[in-house]
Amino acid sequence: MGNKVGMGDKMGKTEIDDRGR
Repeated sequence: MGNKVGMGDKMGKTEIDDRGR
């Protein structure tokens, strides 16, 4: 869940990254 974005972007891209990936 948002592990590809990193540790800083994952905070605001957690839900977005989960649905996009």
